[in-house]
Amino acid sequence: MPLDFRPSPSKHGDRVRPAVHQVTQSAQRRIMLLAGLLVLVLLMMHEAQKAENFHWLWYLQGQPILDGQEAPLDTRMREQVPSGDPDSKFGPLVMGIRADQQPSPAPSPLGLPEPEDPSSGTARLAQAETDAWSGLIRAMDRGMRPRFLSGLKSARDGQLADPPTRQAWPDLVTWLDEGWNHYLQQARQSLDDDEITLTQDERRQWLDILDQMQRQWQKQSLPALKQLAESPPSTTAHQAEIERIQTELDTVFLAEIRDNTVFRAAETDAWFRLLERLAVNDVGRSSQTAAPVVSFGQLFKQPDVYRGSLVTVQGTARRAEFMEAPENIYGITNYFRLWLQPSGSNSPIVIYSLEIPERFPAAAIAEAPGSFLDMDEPVQVTGFFFKRWPYPAQDGTRLAPVVLSRTLSWSPSTTGLADPERLPGWTFWLALFSGTALFGSGVAALVYWFSGRSTPRALRQRLTSAAKQGARS
Repeated sequence: MPLDFRPSPSKHGDRVRPAVHQVTQSAQRRIMLLAGLLVLVLLMMHEAQKAENFHWLWYLQGQPILDGQEAPLDTRMREQVPSGDPDSKFGPLVMGIRADQQPSPAPSPLGLPEPEDPSSGTARLAQAETDAWSGLIRAMDRGMRPRFLSGLKSARDGQLADPPTRQAWPDLVTWLDEGWNHYLQQARQSLDDDEITLTQDERRQWLDILDQMQRQWQKQSLPALKQLAESPPSTTAHQAEIERIQTELDTVFLAEIRDNTVFRAAETDAWFRLLERLAVNDVGRSSQTAAPVVSFGQLFKQPDVYRGSLVTVQGTARRAEFMEAPENIYGITNYFRLWLQPSGSNSPIVIYSLEIPERFPAAAIAEAPGSFLDMDEPVQVTGFFFKRWPYPAQDGTRLAPVVLSRTLSWSPSTTGLADPERLPGWTFWLALFSGTALFGSGVAALVYWFSGRSTPRALRQRLTSAAKQGARS
């Protein structure tokens, strides 16, 4: 009888268990499909955070896409701006410029008033007054300028100036009177310059403008300024004249701002005057509807158009910093700096706000100068556009618009977690546990489905055949 080397089955009916390490093509396809789905989900999550992918929703709602949201802008700073302060854009008096030589005004953006015709008598009078005040302000020494601006601020506040200012005020007003008369004398002499070609009508118009300036100075400006040495403005006419003078100075201050530069000393008065107007006039709360909503691209590409104008920007506050203000005569002590990611752009807008809402997350750092807090809060901000400012980024120096505001328009979350002093309600916990249970059930169902189908059909047939053969033997 020949020898039988096959293993004999045990009395317990042990089965022959084949190796199951081989993976069939159907299992490979399922693994590749799962891996592809995972990559697709990650890709969709990455694209979902880009606001520009949802612009088609605005078309369905009948809303136009704002300028600057269709394509990203290159905000890298490419040109080097000299560190020294350039000369003022004003004067000497531009009497010799004919009407046909005036540069055409830039088109006005939506929501802003149209620029006045530079050849009109009102525009020429305003230009001449601004030229005169620009020369006087720049000629003041370091001690005279702050005393003069401090005296004007005391008058705006309806208060008497401090003793040092009152003591120096008569000499300061005498100096201003001499400087103003000297300016008018030079302006009249310039009309007789042979290099300036003016018609008789144009020359007559300029002489009328100079006469208006002289009458206004002698009858309105000079008396209002002289009174400030003894008391605040006592009449409505004097108060209005002081405010008009300050408006002329504000125009001079705004002209000193330079884009693509750090904050310069020449821009200090423009900076704090805008903040003072925000604080005193409550701009940013009552004027929300008066300021046009603008995009990052509009502010970035047209800084000269929006300079010193009220604008409204919308987006997500990513970081807030609390900062102390430099010493100034305008009563500004501190402010918050927020980095705002505007709607439709990944480039930031820098917000300097005097206040923040009471329950805003950054309120916790209000007493810690130099501290900051990262966040993700949707806000709307109304304020004055200041300049295009360079800031250090990971890939070099980039440029961002700067907006000065009184406060933010922000609504706290309604999930219940936004209020740290109140626990979430029963609806929150019900939704949390229900969602967790549904998620767990879904994961369990998927695991069961894949594990029940993970054994290939051919392998199951082999196992069944081996089991039947073992049973027969």
